[in-house]
Formats: sequence, structure tokens, C-alpha cells
Amino acid sequence: MIFGYQRPYAPRNNTNLRRPAACARPGFTLAEMLLALVITIIVTLAMSCMVQAVSDGTTLQQDGRQSLTSLESLQARLHDLVRTAHCILAVSGPNNADAYMVLWTDNANPLTAANPFSVDLANLCLLQYNPTTHQVDVYQVPYGTLLGMGAVDQEYPADTQWYGVMQAFITRYHVQPAMWSDQVAGMEITSDAARPVARLGNIALTIHTANGSQTSVLAGAVENFQAPQ
Repeated sequence: MIFGYQRPYAPRNNTNLRRPAACARPGFTLAEMLLALVITIIVTLAMSCMVQAVSDGTTLQQDGRQSLTSLESLQARLHDLVRTAHCILAVSGPNNADAYMVLWTDNANPLTAANPFSVDLANLCLLQYNPTTHQVDVYQVPYGTLLGMGAVDQEYPADTQWYGVMQAFITRYHVQPAMWSDQVAGMEITSDAARPVARLGNIALTIHTANGSQTSVLAGAVENFQAPQ
């Protein structure tokens, strides 16, 4: 390099230094977007159906358990009702949709104290099944309640038509029952026919469960049997 000498400027060739242009990236086509949407809908529906199936299965299982629990509770109450009665006065019999049972129970009142072998109105209990509402109802009016209604308690002979007496009383005084169940699909009540009044009663209950209908037969026996005189 000679002092004072300036080398002529030669422009640099930057052609090879330029960055390559980015490649153009094509977007999704309409067909691809529709296909993705259809797949998303199918997956969502499949998951929804699976969740619903699990939920329905759980609900059916819970309903079945509740039905069985209700049946067991009703059986226990019916068994206790028959066991603590003096005797079974009347039953509807086989193949009768409107099943019923009339029992002679022990409700303390002056009439039974004077004559413990007679049946009076306050001692009657009607167990009845309503096939329309699927209800098992119990009609029973204790002595104190009977007087408050303005009804007259009276004794009945042993050969009385007990179901007719209860029906007339219920209709006249608009007696409301105690509902023991409203989940019974069918009911049949029979008794041992060897006596004018019975000691043994068979109650067949049918309920609907998740696995179909289930029938249970309850054989109830009066513990301290006593026939009216």
C-alpha cells in the first residue's frame, strides 16, 4: 500500500448472501376442514353416548337397590302386622286384583275390656292393595280417634262380613289410609281355609326392578291366635 493512495472501491457482490425466499405453505382446503369437523363430531357423540350409558347403568342399579330395600321394609311391616293380630278375619283370596286382608287387632278400649272375645270397630284393621295406584294402604282407626270422628264403636258377631263393615265405615267417614308402599306391581292374599277365621296368611308381592319383575311370598302367622266369639 502506497501512502496517500486509495484503492478504488469495488462494490461487493451480495448476490450469494441473500436469504432464500420462504417457500409458500398451502392452507387447509375446504374438504380437509369438513373432514376434521366430521371426525370431531363423531368422537364427541361417542364420548357422550358412553357417559350416558354409564349414567343410565348407575341409575338402574340404584333404582333396583331402592326397590329391593322398599320390598324388604314392606315385608317386615306386613309380617309384624299379622304376627301381632288376634286373627285374620277375611281375605280376598286367589286371583283377585283388589287384594285385601281384614285383621282383628288389639286396640285397648272399654268394649274389649268388658268382653275380650268380641270384635268391635276400633279393633278392625284393613290391609288393601290398589292395582290402579300400586299402593298398599292400611285403614285402622283407634278408639280415641273413632270417638273424635263422631262414630259409634260397636261389637260385631263372629260371622260378620268384615270387609263390608270396613268399606261402609271408610265411605261414611271418609277415612284416609296410611300408605305403606306405592311401588307394588301386584298383590295376592290368601289364608289357611281350615278355619272360619285364619291364623296363617300368605301375601304374594310383585315389584318391578331393573332386571324385570320379582315376586316375593310372605307367610305370616298370628303369634297368639284367638278367635272371636
